[in-house]
Amino acid sequence: MLIYINYYRTVPVYFRRQSILLVLGTFLPLGIRILEDFVGWDPFPKVDNIIFFLLFSAILYAIALFRYSALEIVPIAHSLVVQTINSGIIVLDALGRVVELNPFVQKLLGAESRTFIGKPLDEILNNGPKIKYSPYMLIQVEEEVSFVRNGGSEYFIVQVAPIRDERKNLIGHVISLVDITERKHAEMELERLARTDMLTAITNRRHFFELAEGQFAVAQRYNHQLAILMLDVDHFKSINDQYGHLAGDVVLQSIAQKCQSHMRSTDIFARYGGEEFICLLPEQTEAGAVELAERLRQLLEQAEVKFEAWNLKVTASFGLALIQKESGLTLEQLIDRADQALYQSKREGRNRVTVWQPASSENG
Repeated sequence: MLIYINYYRTVPVYFRRQSILLVLGTFLPLGIRILEDFVGWDPFPKVDNIIFFLLFSAILYAIALFRYSALEIVPIAHSLVVQTINSGIIVLDALGRVVELNPFVQKLLGAESRTFIGKPLDEILNNGPKIKYSPYMLIQVEEEVSFVRNGGSEYFIVQVAPIRDERKNLIGHVISLVDITERKHAEMELERLARTDMLTAITNRRHFFELAEGQFAVAQRYNHQLAILMLDVDHFKSINDQYGHLAGDVVLQSIAQKCQSHMRSTDIFARYGGEEFICLLPEQTEAGAVELAERLRQLLEQAEVKFEAWNLKVTASFGLALIQKESGLTLEQLIDRADQALYQSKREGRNRVTVWQPASSENG
């Protein structure tokens, strides 16, 4: 009866109906015996009261068992929480050895995982996610981990929580793994879209500045070479007017693809706006930057962009500015110099490369 009373005190409200019936069923014969022996109360003189009231106990037990499923509470809870939950659960003892792991973890770690009971955590996770764990961890910790499986990356939120007995002594840990792979891939896709120009599939203007600021700061601090190259499609408005905006989109996509394929992996190439593109060239000399710009100019001049029944010929004008040994120069100022050189190319007949010179700023 004391066990049932303690059970009533500790379980959630939902389960207290069962415990009340169990307490009453246990106390009823004892209570009648106390009344009969110490008070002399005998409600049924010709009948053994204990046997009679054991019948009522049996009825109360039957209601608790069959109507409120008292014996099924623990098995059902264990099955739902541990066996069928779509998350990983690993239970460790005080020495960090595996006491239990559910089917989700078994599937995650492979067919051999059924033999992992009693082994250290590091041993069973040899080919799985790397979890920061120590048998002496006293507080709950949470982290995001990833590992490669079946040729792809999988991501999990891992929570390690201590298990304590009634005296608050540390007796083990429980580790839960929640699969966030789909959410993580969605987040990465959103991040990619946020930094990518939707039309040309290259870096957009906002992300260009995020990347370029760091490169520019390094070049300024360590006196490294750096160049900004800008290009603008010649007579782009006439392409839109004559063939339609869809043709203009195809032209921009073609130019972006051709230019990107001739860049180094360290170059930052982006769509700057409209029909204008920009490229940051780290560790690039003036001769190397001019050579690249001229190569791109010739590539675009010689290429044809196929749109429906037409083969479109396009050219582009280029402006180039190199970092100077001067204090106070900003990335925006360097880009403005490249833009000035670009428009000088436009004024001088288009389809050419112009390098910014201090004197050219007077024309800007």
